[in-house]
Amino acid sequence: MRNFRKIAFWGMSILITTLISCTKDDQNIDGQNDKSSDISGTYTGTLTTENTETVTNATLVATKIDSQTVKIHCYGEELDTTFSMLMYSNGDSIMLCYTDSMFNMEYGHHLSDEHHGMGNGGMNNDEMIDENGMIDWAHHLDEEHDSIDMHYGGFNIANHTIDYTMNIEMTNNTRIYKRFQGTKQ
Repeated sequence: MRNFRKIAFWGMSILITTLISCTKDDQNIDGQNDKSSDISGTYTGTLTTENTETVTNATLVATKIDSQTVKIHCYGEELDTTFSMLMYSNGDSIMLCYTDSMFNMEYGHHLSDEHHGMGNGGMNNDEMIDENGMIDWAHHLDEEHDSIDMHYGGFNIANHTIDYTMNIEMTNNTRIYKRFQGTKQ
C-alpha cells in the first residue's frame, strides 16, 4: 500500500509538471500571451525584385523556433530560400535582424553577449526586455547598429502582414534585393 501511494504521488507529480510545462509554450516570462506566437503561419503575397521591378506571386512560411528566433521559408516562381532571423519587439510589430554569422557578414561585427539567450529562461534585464520577453527594437538598434546600417523589415501583428526585403548575394559577388509583401492566411 505504501509503495502504491509513492508511485501514485510521483505519477501525479510528473503528470501535473508535464501539463503545466506544455501549456506555457506561447507565454512570456510573466505568463502572458506572447505576441510573437502570432507570426507563425503561411503568408501569401508578392515578391518584387529591386531595379527590375519584376513582381511575381510568392508564399512565405514563418515558424517560430523559440522566444527570439523565427525560421522563414520563402518560395515562388523565381526564389526558394530558407533562413532564420532574430525577432525584436517594436510596438505592434516584430522587427527582424540577422542571426550570428549572417549578422557578422552584413554588419562587420558580432552581436554582443547581451543579445543571446534572451526571452524565456534567458537574461532578464528590464531595460532591454519587453512584456513578451523579447529585446526591444530601439535598444537593439542603439546597442548593435550604426546609423547607416540597413534593416529589412518585419511583421505587423495588428494587420497580420509581413513586409521584408531579402538581401541575396549572387555567385558573382553582386547582391539583389527581393521584397516580399504578404498577408497571413
